[in-house]
Amino acid sequence: MGILDIIPTLIPLAIVGGIAYAIYAWRKRALDSDANHDPGMGTLKRLYFYGISFAALMTLVAGISLAVQSLLNVLFDGAAFSLSSNELAWGLSLLIVALPIWFFHWRFILRSVAAMPVESRSIIRKVYIYLTLGVALGFLAAVSYEILKWAMRAGEFPEFSLASILPWAMIWGYHWQIESAEGQRSMETRGIRRLYLYAASLVGGGMFAVGVGAMVHTLLQDGYSALFLTQVTISDQAGVARESLRTDLSIAIVGGAMYWTHWHRFALDDRNSILRWIALFIASVGGAATALGSVGVMASTTLSWLLGGANERAALHFEDMPGVLVVASAGVIAWALFRRRMLIEAVGEYATPVRRIYDHLMAAFGLTALSGASFVIFNTALATFAEALSVSITDSDAWRSPVAAILAMLLIGVPVWGYYWRRLRLAYATDSESEATALSHRVYIFAILGAGALAFLGGGGGTLFVILRDLLDAALSVETLRDLTPAIGFALTSALFLPYHWAIYRADQAYQPDESEPSAVSKRVTILVADGDSALTQTIEDALGYPIRQAHWSDPEAFAPTLDEEQAARIADEISQSSGSNVLLIPHEVAGLKVISYD
Repeated sequence: MGILDIIPTLIPLAIVGGIAYAIYAWRKRALDSDANHDPGMGTLKRLYFYGISFAALMTLVAGISLAVQSLLNVLFDGAAFSLSSNELAWGLSLLIVALPIWFFHWRFILRSVAAMPVESRSIIRKVYIYLTLGVALGFLAAVSYEILKWAMRAGEFPEFSLASILPWAMIWGYHWQIESAEGQRSMETRGIRRLYLYAASLVGGGMFAVGVGAMVHTLLQDGYSALFLTQVTISDQAGVARESLRTDLSIAIVGGAMYWTHWHRFALDDRNSILRWIALFIASVGGAATALGSVGVMASTTLSWLLGGANERAALHFEDMPGVLVVASAGVIAWALFRRRMLIEAVGEYATPVRRIYDHLMAAFGLTALSGASFVIFNTALATFAEALSVSITDSDAWRSPVAAILAMLLIGVPVWGYYWRRLRLAYATDSESEATALSHRVYIFAILGAGALAFLGGGGGTLFVILRDLLDAALSVETLRDLTPAIGFALTSALFLPYHWAIYRADQAYQPDESEPSAVSKRVTILVADGDSALTQTIEDALGYPIRQAHWSDPEAFAPTLDEEQAARIADEISQSSGSNVLLIPHEVAGLKVISYD
């Protein structure tokens, strides 16, 4: 696996993710009066200048890289200058066209930021900066991999990588310096930073795991082949192994550097953000799924051999075991490390929600394995029955492989689902109302009910279609039963799990709020906040139960009062009892916040 096969797919994903988050943040910011009365250059002008700056900057780097590459071809490859003239012409053309465009637009942006400080808080500016950082980081990873591979004598001379590493490093360093100096002064801009940090951390950690795992796999696979498989020339095998190990080591070094800098340096002090919890959940639960899935594959392979479902000799049947063992080990390590980190950070008010979400995710994984085992059981039983009715000669040992798969999935599904679901039910018994109304519990129950209903719908519809088709064609036979087995398997599997979870859903309704009771009328609330203050807004939103708008207080005497829960509850009562449909909250030294209502 080459890193160049990974990076091109990550860049569009990063762009799409950045655009999606920008749209969300933009829509949220549109509710703020600060956005409605923007003293800066304006949204459309920002979109134009930052969009053109980004396009020109990318073109500029491409031109510099092509021009330098053509010179490196002449210096190191001994090529004639005419052979590299096309690259040089393209590079100079892009450079000459892009440089003045980028310089003009970026100079305008710098002057606007200096003249209007509000521009440094612009969401569009932050999206531009972190999108540029993400693209630069992706190319830096790709070219660093190629250079390392060449330095370790595992690849060809990387002219383009050597030509482009310095421009991309300068772009990344320049924009990181700008962002470090400006900081993030709102929840939205901090969210954009976190999106970049944790995406880079996950990608880097994944590359490191792939590189290290591939090295271990190469060593184990070569040892297995030397011991149990055909004889190979030792020198040839050693040469291939050494080159493969150097290639994998290059991936591990680049990924490890990316992961360490972003997770252990740049995100070291960031705690209790949604994106950080998402990253921890992905790493921990993903590691668990990888480990348990690999154990299932090993169990299925072993059981298939023990049940006599394999025709080849043992050495060939277990040939893939070293690779599966490496994947399982990597999953266990990721599972243990990130689960520990998750539990360390989940303290205080975060402990119960994090535990609850993690347990539901693991229970869902175990239930998925049980559902797979159930489907294979029904499908195998129906297929065996159909074969028993058939007069044709069939393979009497065809049941062995499905039985091995069933036992492997049960080996994984039963203990995982049983352990985590028992933890959830014990917590439910302790505090039924909190557990029944928790978002993670409701998502889990509705996801299962939805998946089961869709499976029953598809299975039942497929069953009726096959029966009616053959009935109308007067072709009912054993072949009809063979065609029915998958559809019936889906229907029976859903019927096995739906009633239990429907009963839980019905029991949960006793703890849901009575929708017949009139709810409090939400008002259009605006709060004046000073630079960098979001805790005050969050406190009021928690007390009210719905979001409010922010307006930036730019006067020199701006300050942010500190409210306790009792004060926040009192202000929430004042807001709900105010006569006007609009409310303005102004920081007050004595009252904390002064409530002014208007229509």
